[in-house]
Amino acid sequence: MAESLEDLKEQYKNLKEFQSEMRQSGLSASSRQMKDSANQLGKLNKKIEKLEKGR
Repeated sequence: MAESLEDLKEQYKNLKEFQSEMRQSGLSASSRQMKDSANQLGKLNKKIEKLEKGR
């Protein structure tokens, strides 16, 4: 089932908040968790852009 634009934006927002919390806890930007979340943010952003262009 395709995800809605609102669902993707919510996931993006939650992931950004998670990344912010990790940074505040002192996690290095080069850590695996930060790299993984940055990759996920990039993929979500591409999906959001694709859906917004399709409107």
